[in-house]
Formats: sequence, C-alpha cells, structure tokens
Amino acid sequence: MSESLYDAAFEQREDAQPEDTPEPSEELSDDETTLLYTGHLTSQVTLGNRVIRLRTLKIGEELEASLLAARYRDTADANRALVTAFVAAAVTTVDGDPLVVRLGPGENELEKKFQFVLDNWYWSPTISSGYAEYNALLRRVNEASESVNLG
Repeated sequence: MSESLYDAAFEQREDAQPEDTPEPSEELSDDETTLLYTGHLTSQVTLGNRVIRLRTLKIGEELEASLLAARYRDTADANRALVTAFVAAAVTTVDGDPLVVRLGPGENELEKKFQFVLDNWYWSPTISSGYAEYNALLRRVNEASESVNLG
C-alpha cells in the first residue's frame, strides 16, 4: 500500500519534535493563583473560640502602621508597638465581624483598629500569635512570588 505525499509529510510532522519545545508548565499553587489575582494572601489564627482573620498589607498600610507606632519610638517597647500596629492593620475580621466599624469618611480606620488593639488585646497570646501568622503569610507571598517570577 502506497502512502501519498501528504500522508508522509503529516507523519513526519507528528514524529518530529523540536528539541527546544518547552515542557508544559505546571499548574499554579493556590497561593500563586490568589496572589496573581488579588495581590494578597489571607490566613487565620484560632485562639480559644475566637477566629482572627488576617491578610497581607499594601505598602501604604505598612507605612501608615509604622507612623502610628512611631509615637512609641523612644520607649523600651517600640518594637512591640510596631508589631501591634502591623497586626491591627492586618486583621480583617474577628469571628466573622470587622474589628472596628467605620463611622464616616473622615475617620482613619487603621488608627481606630490600632487603638482598639492597644486597649483590648493582650500581647500574649493574641498579638504575638497574630504576628507569627502575619510573618507566615509574608513567607508564603515570597515563595509564591519567586516561583512565578514576580519578585
């Protein structure tokens, strides 16, 4: 049985694979996908019967948290003030409800959250656990960014 010229050419194209053909890309992890689509990651800390939900911060939020903590700069607990400000900024909900309720457009929500945390939360375990989880989120952001060449 003789093959046509077309059949011979078609078989040749199917068999020939260029050596520089890239491997099919792996699927993105959940963190990589979330980071690409939303720009942030979220997590939660469960302390007793409370669930505290956190998210990574935008640079402006980090800078604003630093400014709030700056009033404690010359104290022995300046670092704890900064950690507290970062945790307050990162908290999105506690038991599904916002940490604080904004009353109007002129109100600084981050300042209100920081003051609430200062007045109502203890360092251990609440703030220290929140900060540990926030650092874990930052590590996840770095790993996801590196694996998709974002950072």
